[in-house]
Amino acid sequence: MSTLTLPEGIVCLENALGAANGHINDHVVNQGEDLLVKVRGRRAEGTEHTVVAFAGATGSGKSSMLNAVLGESVAPVAARRPTTSQPLAVTGAPVSALTRWLGIEEVATSASLPATPDSQLVLVDLPDIDSTEYAHRAVAQKILARADLIVWVADPQKYADSVWHDDYLAAFSHHSAVSLVAFNQVDRLEAHELPAVLSHLRELFALEGFEANIIPTSATTGAGIRELQEAIGKAHDSKQVAMRRLAADLQSQGEALITAVESEDGVVRVPDQPAPFSQVSDVLLEASGSNRLADAAATSYRQRGKRRVGWLGTSWLTRGADPLKDNDSVSERLVPEERQLAIARASVHRYASRSAENLPRRWRYDVVGASEERTDSIACETSSLASKADLGRKDPLWWGFAAAFQWLAGLVAVAGLAWLVVLWLTAAFHIQFPEPPAFGPIAVPTMLLIGGLLAGILGAIVGRWVLARGASRTRSRVHGAIGQQVTEAAESAVAVPLREELAQYGRFVEDVQNLRRL
Repeated sequence: MSTLTLPEGIVCLENALGAANGHINDHVVNQGEDLLVKVRGRRAEGTEHTVVAFAGATGSGKSSMLNAVLGESVAPVAARRPTTSQPLAVTGAPVSALTRWLGIEEVATSASLPATPDSQLVLVDLPDIDSTEYAHRAVAQKILARADLIVWVADPQKYADSVWHDDYLAAFSHHSAVSLVAFNQVDRLEAHELPAVLSHLRELFALEGFEANIIPTSATTGAGIRELQEAIGKAHDSKQVAMRRLAADLQSQGEALITAVESEDGVVRVPDQPAPFSQVSDVLLEASGSNRLADAAATSYRQRGKRRVGWLGTSWLTRGADPLKDNDSVSERLVPEERQLAIARASVHRYASRSAENLPRRWRYDVVGASEERTDSIACETSSLASKADLGRKDPLWWGFAAAFQWLAGLVAVAGLAWLVVLWLTAAFHIQFPEPPAFGPIAVPTMLLIGGLLAGILGAIVGRWVLARGASRTRSRVHGAIGQQVTEAAESAVAVPLREELAQYGRFVEDVQNLRRL
């Protein structure tokens, strides 16, 4: 796997912060934003200069160490008390833009900077990193964040202090490549004590993941000063210190983002593809009221059909209200019940929670909550889908023929009945009237009456059977049409955004993992 270039690392951090903003620890995200500002600022100032910061605890002798490296007294030194309350920059030539960016007002010029014929070294004497004055420590921390190379000045008395290790070295565990350790005041140790002390110091650094070069020095006797000068000069001559420092910062910020994810039970791994959404779609379809609307469409079909194809003697009794008589009735059928909404939310919650189980807690809650909100939107707005569905409210053509048949059968029966009434009246009043024709023992008027009644009843029975099949087809058609629309809407409103959010987390994971390649 190839290493990442600094510009590529900047893009990775920008993308990771954009994805994580609002979803993980805000402090870590803000730190990342501040780092991007710093990286852009340092690159804008150019990387030809190397800023070397001398950092140490009270009494460690860092100012004396800086003077020893220069070979002249530039930084003020006190015998008993620390005197560095403000940072001092020592340059070979004026670099006002860079020192302003560093936030340093006191600047001295020296011609004796180590191994710098191009006068592009900037040595900085910092306030004490363990100062009881908060302002002093804040200044030291600000410049440490912007320096290219850090010379940590330790001493036999305070090299194991927890403040030094916990507040500083632990935070710079990814910066070993741009750090040097000057173990000062070795002249105060007996010769046989030095190896054990250095071994202990290396053990403490190893606990912090810190692997910097440790140089035993003494600003008083000059021991190790030449080695320190050469180490600074060699780092500067490589012309890569500033770039390595920025890369280390980006790498450290990537680790901070990973830690923030893991602290909220997240897994730094690209999420798997979610399970099929079909089961959730079925629950949303039920909650949408499509079943009720399909049942209403089938009922409407049967009731209207009965009035048209039923037997004339009873069809007038079919006066049930049409459940789809107007658009308001349709909308009412599609208003989801609270119980169904709760079931739909629970189904989406389970689906989204399983899909987002690798995400950190806050990010996971955001994803699941957004999915549930979209569920309510889908379930409550499905009334608009009814206007796109064929609810079968147009009478089929065969109803007209069936109705004509019923009227014809009714007229035949009425004609037969009327003929029989006339025959009965003429017989009652002894009026001469021709005998009706007959077919065998049955007279034609009787045949017309019985035949008309039987034809109407038989037609009604057949019509009811055909109506039942038509109502079933209507229900299936309406349910299928609305079901397809609800499923497509649910897929678009719930499943697609969820997959996009999981993909966003996957890109975040890839970006923070890529930062380790700097």
